[in-house]
Amino acid sequence: MEASRGREISRVFERGNVPNIIAWLCAVYLLTTRTMRRISWFFLLLPLIAMAMFYHRPSQPSAGAKPVAQASLSAMDHLIGGAPKADDDKETERRRRFEEGRQQSAEAIRRDDEAGKKLAVLLTPQYRASTVDRVLKLRNPQYQSLFDSWKIDRGVRDDILTLVRDRELRWAESRAKAFAGGHTAMPTYEADKLFNESLSQMQLSKLLGKACSDELAKLETEMFQQEHPNIRPRVVSGDES
Repeated sequence: MEASRGREISRVFERGNVPNIIAWLCAVYLLTTRTMRRISWFFLLLPLIAMAMFYHRPSQPSAGAKPVAQASLSAMDHLIGGAPKADDDKETERRRRFEEGRQQSAEAIRRDDEAGKKLAVLLTPQYRASTVDRVLKLRNPQYQSLFDSWKIDRGVRDDILTLVRDRELRWAESRAKAFAGGHTAMPTYEADKLFNESLSQMQLSKLLGKACSDELAKLETEMFQQEHPNIRPRVVSGDES
C-alpha cells in the first residue's frame, strides 16, 4: 500500500505535471475536515508546491537566448579577440593589394623592356642617320632664315649644321642604347643626354657666341614642339626659359 501510494505521488510530481499536482493538493485539502489538521496540511504542502513550481520551469532555453557563461565568453572574445582579428584582416588585405600592384608594375616594366628591345633592333646606325637627315631637311628653311638674320657666310652655316647633326646622331644613339638596355639603362641614358646637351651648348657658343647660340636653341625648341605637340620640348642648348 505504501509503495503504491509512493508511486502515485511520484507520477504526480513528474516534471511539468502541474495540473495533477494542483488536483492532488485540492483533494487532500477537501478531505481534511478539522481546522488544525487543515493548517498542518497547509504548511506541510508549502514545500511540495515550491517543488512543483521548480520542476515546472522550462527545461530548455529559448532559441535566441544564450547561457550567461556563453554570453560572457562571447563578449570577452569580442573585446579581446575581435578587434585584433579585424586589424589582421585589414593588414592581410593591404599586403595582398601591395603585392598585386607590385606584380602588375613588374609585368608592365617587363613588357616595356621587351618592346624596347624589339625597337632597338630596328634602330640601326643607317636608320638613325637617315632619320636625322630627314628631320634636318624639314627644319632647314627655318635654320636658313635665322642664319640670314645673322648675315653669316656659307661656311659658318655648314659648320653650325654639322654640329647640330652630330648632336642629333648622339641623341639617337643614346636612345637606341636605352631601348636595348631596358629600364635599367635609364640612368646611363640620362647621363649621356646631359653630357650631349652640355657639349653641344659649348660648341655652338664657341662658334656663334652666347647670344646667337641661345637664339638658335630657342628656335630649335619651337620646332621640336611643333613636330611633337604632345611631348615636353627639350632645351638643346642655351638657357631654359
